[in-house]
Amino acid sequence: MKKEFIRYSFESKDTLFKKIKDFTKYKDSISFCTNSYLKKQFNETNYVGILEFNIFKKKFELESLNKIEDYSIFIKQLKGPFSRMEAQWIVTDVDKSFFGHKTEVKFILDFEVPIFLRYLIKNSNTFDTFVETEIKNFLVI
Repeated sequence: MKKEFIRYSFESKDTLFKKIKDFTKYKDSISFCTNSYLKKQFNETNYVGILEFNIFKKKFELESLNKIEDYSIFIKQLKGPFSRMEAQWIVTDVDKSFFGHKTEVKFILDFEVPIFLRYLIKNSNTFDTFVETEIKNFLVI
């Protein structure tokens, strides 16, 4: 299942991308995230990160390979709650905006969940609303 979320901001591309690429601070901004840390750093642009979640007293861990290129971050789940998950953050300048926004932030999420959750996510706006709210709160847009 592929979903795309777009937000606009008055903040600069550099400021927003700095927030997004600081993986260790995700625990301070994402709901239910209790810890976020680098497990292994290969170089400045490639690393394995861990996000730990506690939802209704159930603990989840998402381990991902993250690759930074220009103003994009490619994310691939290595271990975690999804059957499969890949995502990408893309931060770009906005040439002309009716409201005067400077930057577009796009989050593309391509994932599969276990069968028992597919119907719920596929036929509900709750998941989309949750992700959109998290992006907005995370970026403080």
